[in-house]
Amino acid sequence: MNTFFNILSKNLDRITRENQGSYLLILGEVKGKKIAICTKKGEHSIYAKITLEELLSSLDCREVEYNPHGLYVFAETEEELAEKTISKITRVIEASFKTT
Repeated sequence: MNTFFNILSKNLDRITRENQGSYLLILGEVKGKKIAICTKKGEHSIYAKITLEELLSSLDCREVEYNPHGLYVFAETEEELAEKTISKITRVIEASFKTT
């Protein structure tokens, strides 16, 4: 998932990552909002769950998957996943401003 992380690092501020077994947790900041991204390689695709860190009770990716907040992204390559993730991060942030 290095390619995915490297592409995201060009678009997010204060980015960091943590391996969580079969998951990769990425934390970053965009427009002053802290974002959590959990990624995993599935059998047929790679996917990510994007949500605002403030809406999470835990940064454990297994729990993030079941959190009702956020958006999923599915792709076949890390490059495609990064492109779609960047697009959906904007949607997650815009939705948070509408509810505050």
